[in-house]
Amino acid sequence: MVSCVVILVVVFVFVMVMVVVCGFVVAVIALACLSTLVTMMIVAVVVVVVVVMMEACPFPGPHAVWVFQQMWDRLESGMLKPEDITARALGGMVALFSMKRDLMHHVVSFELDRISMDPGAKAVLKDVMSSFSSYRTRLNPHPRPDPVGGHRPPDLSWLAGWTGSAKEMLRFTENLVFGDAHDLCLKNAIRGGKRSPADAMQTPSVKARMDEIMELRNAEKIKDSASLAAAVDGTAAANPTVAMTPSISLTEAETASTGHVDENMVFAKRTFHSYITLYVETESQHDLKLALNSSPLGSNFAIQNASNILIVFDVKQSAEPTAQPHIRIAPLKEQRLKTLVIGVMNARCEAAGKPFPNLIPGDLYMMPDGGRNIASKFRNLFVDEQTKAKFAANRQLNVCRSEDGLTSRRRLARHFVKQMETFHLFSAAKLRMPKKKKKFFSGTSLGDSLVEVPVLKEEELWATDKATKKAIYSTKNFIPVGGRAGSESEDEDDDDEGAEEQEPPAKKAKTETADTIPVFYHEVPKVLASEIINLYSIIGVIDLTAGAGTWAKASLDAGVHYFGVTLTMKHQEELSNHLVEYVKSAQLDPTSPLYVRGLSTKTSGLTLVPGAPAPAPTGGGNQPAEKNKDKKDKDKKDKKKDTKKKKKKQVSSSEPDSSSSASPAA
Repeated sequence: MVSCVVILVVVFVFVMVMVVVCGFVVAVIALACLSTLVTMMIVAVVVVVVVVMMEACPFPGPHAVWVFQQMWDRLESGMLKPEDITARALGGMVALFSMKRDLMHHVVSFELDRISMDPGAKAVLKDVMSSFSSYRTRLNPHPRPDPVGGHRPPDLSWLAGWTGSAKEMLRFTENLVFGDAHDLCLKNAIRGGKRSPADAMQTPSVKARMDEIMELRNAEKIKDSASLAAAVDGTAAANPTVAMTPSISLTEAETASTGHVDENMVFAKRTFHSYITLYVETESQHDLKLALNSSPLGSNFAIQNASNILIVFDVKQSAEPTAQPHIRIAPLKEQRLKTLVIGVMNARCEAAGKPFPNLIPGDLYMMPDGGRNIASKFRNLFVDEQTKAKFAANRQLNVCRSEDGLTSRRRLARHFVKQMETFHLFSAAKLRMPKKKKKFFSGTSLGDSLVEVPVLKEEELWATDKATKKAIYSTKNFIPVGGRAGSESEDEDDDDEGAEEQEPPAKKAKTETADTIPVFYHEVPKVLASEIINLYSIIGVIDLTAGAGTWAKASLDAGVHYFGVTLTMKHQEELSNHLVEYVKSAQLDPTSPLYVRGLSTKTSGLTLVPGAPAPAPTGGGNQPAEKNKDKKDKDKKDKKKDTKKKKKKQVSSSEPDSSSSASPAA
């Protein structure tokens, strides 16, 4: 380091002497020496860094590369500023970053085995965390949006199905190696001469996190043993695809960090990208087939008889009628239904190596009829057009909806309401399910009905403004209808029979004139979707009418992959945001399967998600100074007005009443 300073001094003195001696060519020499001086200074800085690294790193080769990469990575993510890299701080940075490399190897080589992590998850975690390029490509890219197509998030489907302890180990390793949550404890350990990975793992914050992960892993082992014992006894075990609730405990260093990332949003987006795929509908069966095969759900296509993949087409979510959409449903468009169902069937047959048309064992097609007489249109999909032979077994699930919910929708008590709706099920062979108790309704899987299914109130539905809703549907998905609301004729013909029984215009829904209106009036209640996933042991959902995302929410709760077909690009965008907000709320709800203990909405120093917005300030103390000032001025004005009113009242009460003070003679 001293030699570098000497070199700089010698170069400077040499340049000054040349300028003094050769005064008549001072301009030329100054220009020549300027470039030389800048070059030498850059070389000197590099030499200083290398010398310090050689003193701090026992193995300068790989450690030096790692230190340079971590320094550059922190500059890119905003965790480190150029002015922070000083000669005084450089030695500490090199020692800290070198220790992080050793900790990375220690965690993936020793700690993962200590908690008995699943071999598959262990291999993936080791690959993701082994280098900066792998980490930034597969898990957390830098916030640099693509100027052409916008930012494309990484494929996180490999996270689906991980247990709570495995996810926590991933988060812990990420914070330890690439973040700054534990930097304070690691620096203290270095100052104390504890530079080995084993010593670093005993620092307070690191040890506390590992103890929590170990405790969570032990709880998972107990649960797995209980599930195995229940299976041996013949009783129904819990859904094995649902991971245990992970835990996040924020250390003092994390909560005091200077970053700007909402951790709740970070984990919500990761959960969304781990399980959900949304595809914009086209008229091409080939495009749908390619999208399905390339989705995370497509990895299960070649697995036969393992469990069921649910394919849903709900006519109620496929479009919206232009008149009275709160009680009407749109007519069924057979060509659209055929394009979507045949496209899925073709993709499944190709993946399983079976001739088309055919149903793959384990596939379950579910088509609610909306209370209409359209079952024959569903059955025609599963008839060979050449041989006219049926190749699917048919079964019905009767859904009885709440009378109170339906009558509140109509707002006229004199109408009869149709409570029954049939869900038509098609499979390769007759469904034979083991007896299983229903999770959210009374009875078992042996019954063919679900009763008292709730009907969502309009204020409980996903809502947006009229312009956004129009963009979500596009013009072609608003269908003009005629006939009596709720009659079968409105699906078949556009006649005006029974029009006198329609509701008068004055009785329109309040939401029609409000700032926001429901996007899909006939949302399926999540409790119904969750029950069906539970009853039929579903491992994946292909939703051909994504609608308001009810099946996506139920899939997230159950921990299964979901592939949804949206109406438009706008529908895809708005539904993605809606589902991320759902996950954010669920992660903070102790009653939700997605609940994460200890998750904070405070900001973290680790830049985990590209473009994550800073949380809006809440509370008077965190609001901008301008808003606080305006509030104070308003309070002062209100106080002045109150004072003036009180004075006027006192003056008026002290004056004598004119009627009582009049002379009796008068």
